[in-house]
Amino acid sequence: MANQNAAKDQYEELLKHYNTYSPLAKNVGESILNKLLTTSVNPAISEIYKKINEATDRNQPEVIIELSTQLKAIKDNEKTHQKSLNELRKNSDWEAIKKAFEPEFEAMAYEAALEALKATHNAIQSSKGETKTRKPRTPKAEGESTRTPADKKVYQVTGPDNLNIEMIIGQGLKWKEDETIILEALDIKFSRDDKDKITVEKTQNLKNGAPATRAALATALEQKVYEDKGYVATLKK
Repeated sequence: MANQNAAKDQYEELLKHYNTYSPLAKNVGESILNKLLTTSVNPAISEIYKKINEATDRNQPEVIIELSTQLKAIKDNEKTHQKSLNELRKNSDWEAIKKAFEPEFEAMAYEAALEALKATHNAIQSSKGETKTRKPRTPKAEGESTRTPADKKVYQVTGPDNLNIEMIIGQGLKWKEDETIILEALDIKFSRDDKDKITVEKTQNLKNGAPATRAALATALEQKVYEDKGYVATLKK
């Protein structure tokens, strides 16, 4: 238990640093914890709550009483089961438990590793979109500009309510007014100054852990990160 607490303390201490300087690393760590620590609700309890709500809507007090009795019985069984688990924990050796459940622990380890791979890959892919690519400079005649235009990418973004806009990504290009529809739909906070310049808060992250920049958002939409909300992007050039 001491080792477990030490790891938790070290994780939480590093999290304070990564939250400011490496949000991608923080999000990868959190995605693994969510995968391993998320507990599921007893489906029988969920079903009874659903039936109680339906009976309430239909004004069926007898049914509600019967369902409440069933709910109490299930919860009592859970308490009894928890006592058994406490006894098992008190009377069993941890190494023996790991050995007995070795296939399950191995499956859980691979699930965590898979989650880490996916989260890291998404973070790297999104951050690549932020890399400013410059072409090699070539000698210019005296007085002639040596600046090379940045490469541009054009994405066609589609979404609910027949949304269909072009999102041009390139060095120096700013957020456009029609793109705020996407920001609002995806719960990404932004502000406007007195000249209507649109700015996304620097602390904002996308669903895949990447900073909420135009390039990262376009990449995330192309990778269908927000497909569940109906927003996707296709790279045109």
